Amino acid sequence: MRDANEQAEQRFSKQAALVKLEDTDWSYDEGLVQLKEELASIADTLRAEETKKMVIVIDRSVKKQFAPSVELALNKPSPDMWDKVLKAFRSSLDKAEGTYLRKAKSFNSTDEENEHAIAHLRKRSWLSLRSVIDEQTADTVMLIKLKLAFEDKFRYDKDGVPRVWKPDDDIDAAFRTAKEETLALIPLYSTIKPQDSSLAFSLSESETGSTETMDDVEFDFASTLSVLSESKQIQLADKFRRESDAYYVEAKRSMVSSISQIPLWMYAVIGILGWNEFIAVIKNPVYFSLLLIAAAGTFITIQLGMTGPVVTLARGVSREVYKVANDTLREHFSQPHQRSLERPHAATTSTSDDRKTRSTSAEPESIELKKMQ
Repeated sequence: MRDANEQAEQRFSKQAALVKLEDTDWSYDEGLVQLKEELASIADTLRAEETKKMVIVIDRSVKKQFAPSVELALNKPSPDMWDKVLKAFRSSLDKAEGTYLRKAKSFNSTDEENEHAIAHLRKRSWLSLRSVIDEQTADTVMLIKLKLAFEDKFRYDKDGVPRVWKPDDDIDAAFRTAKEETLALIPLYSTIKPQDSSLAFSLSESETGSTETMDDVEFDFASTLSVLSESKQIQLADKFRRESDAYYVEAKRSMVSSISQIPLWMYAVIGILGWNEFIAVIKNPVYFSLLLIAAAGTFITIQLGMTGPVVTLARGVSREVYKVANDTLREHFSQPHQRSLERPHAATTSTSDDRKTRSTSAEPESIELKKMQ
């Protein structure tokens, strides 16, 4: 920009010297001063526009840099969650400020203009961070985060192995502990407050109130530190309690299904009652041969991994047998009904035929009687 101003001034001086008349007191100094003032005004306007565009571009790049780290930190809630978020934000912001200062040298910006632009950059970057945090702390997203945290504590042990509930396990205590620990995560999201005080971020009054070239919306920085209000925390806790009850009922059902199995004494009763049949099968060569064939077939099927296809084939055959038997029974029970409908019709036809035969046989008799008379 400085080179462009010098070139414009030199060209103006060169052209003005050519049109200057000799032996006159005319001077182009006033025009040169006016030209410098106009060039300075144009330069200020263009510099402000370019600075605004540059800050917007840098702010977008800053958001792309810290957004993945912020999402990862918020997806795994922990006491040092906000430390990770602010550390990623500060690292991206420092790089952005360095990028701006390097580019601002080519614009011939003053220290005051650089300070003003950096204030805007810090404000816009903070608002970008809050937009990412708001997306990650929406109601639906928060419920998903809480359910995932609850599943990790309730369905998995400390080593990350899925739990198989047994009758001796204390589901109530495990559920209560996992539920309380998950509900304790909600206050962590309520306020942006790092454990390390050196990572705390703040904006000065000049930075929060500087909105001439960027945003015309003033905001209270202290209010932006609050993420979840008390009422919203209560609503999330109530929704999570209802969601977690489903996991408790599911665990109870799995335990009941594991308990509801055949008791051991029933096998002893079956063995005693079926002992005679077992002896009969062993003594009978035909039955014993069929038993050996069935056992060998079962062993080969299991060894070859053909259990699934065999079960599928057996189910298909059973369905076809059931279908054929059902159709046969329907046809069998529907035939007596048709016969009962045909019998009255046959009776009516037979009576009408009898009447016709009687009438025809009666006619010759009447004719013969007339002749005899």
